[in-house]
Amino acid sequence: MIYLDHLGEKLAALRLTIRRTLAGSQTPRFAFTEARVECLAETEHARWNVERLLDGWTFSESDKANKVSSYLISWAELPENIRECDRLGVRDIPGRLDRLGYKIVALAESKTT
Repeated sequence: MIYLDHLGEKLAALRLTIRRTLAGSQTPRFAFTEARVECLAETEHARWNVERLLDGWTFSESDKANKVSSYLISWAELPENIRECDRLGVRDIPGRLDRLGYKIVALAESKTT
């Protein structure tokens, strides 16, 4: 699973970004709200669909060897267990970034004078 693909764009849509963590920093780990988890999981599934379709995959009973997947469908049509796999991957993003020395932070509000 490649949940970090296009992460900057996905986070920016939620007014979030990634910053390098300072060595020895004790910053609490970021956690997505459930609404953001749902949004990012659905966005990731759409990205995955596009990636597969551009690579020549088709919809039918799954057969990876022949680039066929039964999951080339909309988020709403996905079985709940597959949606939950996408949600789990999204929930793990802050931990994966922490292990790489990064954290998620809110984008600064624009200042007006």
